Amino acid sequence: MSAAPAFTLAFPGPAERLSGGTRYDLAVCRTAEARGVDAETLVLHGDYPRPSVEARRKGRARLRAVAPERLLVIDGLALGALPDEIARLAEERPLVALCHHPLADEGPHAAALAAGERSSLARVRGVVTTSAHTARVLARDYGVPAAALTVARPGGAPW
Repeated sequence: MSAAPAFTLAFPGPAERLSGGTRYDLAVCRTAEARGVDAETLVLHGDYPRPSVEARRKGRARLRAVAPERLLVIDGLALGALPDEIARLAEERPLVALCHHPLADEGPHAAALAAGERSSLARVRGVVTTSAHTARVLARDYGVPAAALTVARPGGAPW
């Protein structure tokens, strides 16, 4: 008998700051748990998508502390902001990105954010997006292979 699937979803926090993206991330974990998957969240503290050097150091340490047998899913707001850390982690374990939209859509520093996201997306095994539009943009502008993309649209439950 094999162990139940397990993953950790890392996202910028605090979890009490219920943005639409945070709510989606938490709903993914709740839905997975309801289906027998061992799902846990990992909050990365800092001012994402432009975390301080200290927040990056702490984020790297928290990501590296996730048990190696767990799939590590990283919210795009952190993924693209941590390209060096993602490059190191991807050498050690498979990673999956969860992208609500490209980081360059976050406004200031768009070019740097797009470069970090492009670098990080090139290193993950798969990418979950919240819309077909985002999937098309990631394929067209970020070089993500279509076979690596999965669209998981938000449900209709009230927040």
